[in-house]
Amino acid sequence: MPRPTALITGIAGQDGAYLAKKLLDSGYDVCGGISRPQQDLWRLKRLGIDKQVLLFPLDLTNHPQIDMAIAEIRPDEIYNFGALSSLGKTETDKILTRAVNYEGPLHLFRRALDFHPDVRIFQASSAFVFGEPSTAPQNENTSRAPVSNYGKAKHALDLELKTLRQQGAFAVSGILYNHESPLRGDEFVSQKIVQTLTRIKQGSGELLQLGALDDRRDWSYAGDFVDAIILAMQSEKPTDYLLSSGEVNNVRGWVNYSAKTLDLKIVFEGQGAEECVFDAGTGRKIAEVNPAFIRDENGRPLVGDSTKAKAELGWHAQMTFPDLVRRMTVAALSRQGV
Repeated sequence: MPRPTALITGIAGQDGAYLAKKLLDSGYDVCGGISRPQQDLWRLKRLGIDKQVLLFPLDLTNHPQIDMAIAEIRPDEIYNFGALSSLGKTETDKILTRAVNYEGPLHLFRRALDFHPDVRIFQASSAFVFGEPSTAPQNENTSRAPVSNYGKAKHALDLELKTLRQQGAFAVSGILYNHESPLRGDEFVSQKIVQTLTRIKQGSGELLQLGALDDRRDWSYAGDFVDAIILAMQSEKPTDYLLSSGEVNNVRGWVNYSAKTLDLKIVFEGQGAEECVFDAGTGRKIAEVNPAFIRDENGRPLVGDSTKAKAELGWHAQMTFPDLVRRMTVAALSRQGV
């Protein structure tokens, strides 16, 4: 029996790398789409799979390139993690955001279905489709009212997947909430905290600058989400699934649990934009709130209800928030040679 072939766009990212490892371990041939010839493959290398995946140039704005990739790969399964997600870029370039996050993936899915009507499709959607929700927690039936260009493009593609399902396609949309791991990029606040505190513990003398310490999010472990995605793609009936921890934590929690992992005793002083974090042993200020990093947050946090995934897939987020922070902090120590 031939090995199934999976095509993963965004394979060089956190989710794509974890998924590639899982599928390879399950006996798949894995092809990965990369948007740039010199794209950094450090995540694949860290997982030890950079030589096991077949990489293809796949720019989601280049439809002829998409056509060539599909014709050559003829995948049995497609997982789309390719996206333009930088908030600054997506808000200043609406046309590119729509091209990468909506038009390109839709062309990819349609062309794959032309070659292989039974191809299974997974689209990585986002909690940003809810915009500023009036209720919490959110679930698959919560009204969509995206406010960002990123959220609007994701929502538009979710609607197209519903149409594809009505036409008989196996198309799953995963509404993904914040998810982190040691493979998270350094530009995200989770990595910024654990990496900077690790260097401070080693005597770097730097100052960690953050937005509001009480900024709230629903954070999960990326590896748990990949497990859910595989279950959804192996299910009998395609549908939308919301994936989340169902718990709200804040930036202060990241600082607290990371410091504890490093055996760094800290104290918080002040409030709001004046709040600072001090090393209790030396009295040195090691972190402060920078008003430039504070973003408006409405009264209802983005927190998900994954009851449907639990009931239909038997899935729930397994890693706790403290364990997630500890894992990332230990990984940060390893990266710095400790």
